[in-house]
Amino acid sequence: MKGFTRISHKQLIKRFSCSPFGQAYFTASAVLQAICSELPQLHGLCALRMRQTMLVRKYGARIMNIYLIGYRCTGKSSAGKSLAKILGWSFLDADVELVKEYKITISEIVAAEGWESFRKKEKHVLKRLSSLDKHVIATGGGAILDEENVKNMKKSGVSIWLRATPETVKDRILKDETTEDSRPSLTSKGLMEEIEETLIYRNPFYKKAMDFSVDTDNIDIENICLTIQKNLIEQGSGKK
Repeated sequence: MKGFTRISHKQLIKRFSCSPFGQAYFTASAVLQAICSELPQLHGLCALRMRQTMLVRKYGARIMNIYLIGYRCTGKSSAGKSLAKILGWSFLDADVELVKEYKITISEIVAAEGWESFRKKEKHVLKRLSSLDKHVIATGGGAILDEENVKNMKKSGVSIWLRATPETVKDRILKDETTEDSRPSLTSKGLMEEIEETLIYRNPFYKKAMDFSVDTDNIDIENICLTIQKNLIEQGSGKK
């Protein structure tokens, strides 16, 4: 065709890029690409804020802390850390706080002073922790044996009983390298017998202290946390 000049594809792109419209197009594309790269983080932040808002709406001022109660090796520390991260709260392990404060392991306290002395120290630590706000707190397995501990937890938050079968508890104890220092034997009996007898004795205390329970057998940490969040919202709305 007369007057028509053939140009290559590369030349066309170059001319388009140098034009005002082309520059605006590529700037917008770069901005869009940057936004898309941040979508996972933005989605996570939005989800976090949504969970926090829903819990506040359902529970109001009552949910100052979340206490995880239950026998040893039921997932309190592992689930607690994950749940705190999901909610944007802080996590504390009451047993760890006790060791930090008294600068001695639980096994050493029990060996030197007995269980009664340990329980007094535990009560002191839990009373301090119950004055905090927006914390997920993993409690010691026997914390619910003291009525004052239970009252302090109920006044300052929600108590969730993490449950597991004796077989699951035994398996987890044997795999836990910290058992010797942090989980001294409660009786002179064999491990399985001790677990079964202690659970029979303590289960009514856990049931009385809890707001709701979550079975942790054959379930990973992520799903434990999802179950806890679902129950928190349902409990807050008055559902059973």
